[in-house]
Amino acid sequence: MSNMNFVTKIKFEKPYKEKGIKNGNISIKKERSKITAIFDYFEDKLIIKKSNVRNAFVDGKLNGKVELLPYFKFDLDLTLNSLNFTKLYNHFLSLDDVSQKNIFRINNKINGLLSLSSDKIYSSNNLVKSFESRLKFTNGNILIDQFLLNLGKLGAADLIGSINNEKKYTNFKYESNIFIDNKKKFISKFGIYNKKDISDNLYVSGNFDLLNIKNSFYEIEVNEKLKVEDVNFIEKEFNSFLLSENYKDLFLFKKFKQFVKSITSE
Repeated sequence: MSNMNFVTKIKFEKPYKEKGIKNGNISIKKERSKITAIFDYFEDKLIIKKSNVRNAFVDGKLNGKVELLPYFKFDLDLTLNSLNFTKLYNHFLSLDDVSQKNIFRINNKINGLLSLSSDKIYSSNNLVKSFESRLKFTNGNILIDQFLLNLGKLGAADLIGSINNEKKYTNFKYESNIFIDNKKKFISKFGIYNKKDISDNLYVSGNFDLLNIKNSFYEIEVNEKLKVEDVNFIEKEFNSFLLSENYKDLFLFKKFKQFVKSITSE
């Protein structure tokens, strides 16, 4: 850890005689990121009982279990009080192209479960209020078992899928449902006043090529399945508005608003 510029302090207390359990505390710090935790260590398992996780992007608590032997795996719950998405995404955009494309290249020896949620999301558009998710890491791949987005008064969205890594590709296959609770607010926020009515439910499935940075829609359903030519048009507009400069515009609300207005025009 010292070679990676981590400042690490760990203290083991005396083991419990009847169980052979060691308990202690640990502090890991690198630049502005810091984790402090109280733990038990028993039969090659690290039980995190209480912890604080803090850096420029997140503030929260981590608990769960990490098994070190015979194989490394984990079952962790990371509950964030807040996530500063704007700072996190700006940091991501500051990375070089290779680092951006390899952000989801996970070591195939990392296996485990992660429940990740945030009570508050800070972003420039304030579209997503909070989220909760369940992720499974298996031999370098990530299964998204659940990802729920709270869109406030607008509604909600859910997503499932998987990020699959091979030597020559990294693909994110997904399915998503978007639920609109307040149609008037949605029309106002996206400026689509030409539409007399919009559906309160949208289903989308597709594949996002994370190396070539291109999105492909398999199916879109708005009350009924859209025709192939309509799906192809929406796919073309998505890539044009949001991915023409790689990831620069993907989460820019101004561009997303233009995309929505384009595909809902008469």
